[in-house]
Amino acid sequence: MFLTHRAAFIDSQGLEDGIFHWSCVEHSFNLPWFYISLTKTTAQGALMTMLQTMDPSILAVCTTKHPDDVSVREVMLVSPSHLNGTGTWRMEKLMDYARYHSETVGSFDVFKVEGGRIYSTNGGAAMNVTGDAERTVFYSAAKLDCKH
Repeated sequence: MFLTHRAAFIDSQGLEDGIFHWSCVEHSFNLPWFYISLTKTTAQGALMTMLQTMDPSILAVCTTKHPDDVSVREVMLVSPSHLNGTGTWRMEKLMDYARYHSETVGSFDVFKVEGGRIYSTNGGAAMNVTGDAERTVFYSAAKLDCKH
C-alpha cells in the first residue's frame, strides 16, 4: 500500500519497540483512502490521533467498535482525480460511504462528502440503481457516536 524511502526514516530509538517513524510515505495505488480522526481521553487530557486506511472494513470497525475512552471526531475521504472528477486529489469530510451490489450494474462504492457531492466508483450508473440493490454501509457521519 505504501512506498517508503530510506531517506524518510526518522530514527526513533528509545520509543516503542517495533514502531517505525517516517517523515513521508508514497501511495502506490490510485484508490480512495480515509483519515479517521480520533480523540483518546487520558488522565493527562485529550490525545488526538489519526488513522489512515484504504480498507472499508477497518473504517467500519474503527468508527463503530472502539474503547469507551476513544471517540471518533470525523472521517476524511481522500479521493483521486478519476473519482472526484477535478483533475487532482481531494481531501473532504466524509458524510456517508456504502457499497452497492445490483445484478444489472454489479458492485460499486458511493461516497457522499460535505457539501452534497457524491462520488461513485462506477460513474453515473450509481444514480440509476433500482431498489433491488444490496447496500452495505461502511460509514455514516449521522450515526457517529462523538463523545468530545
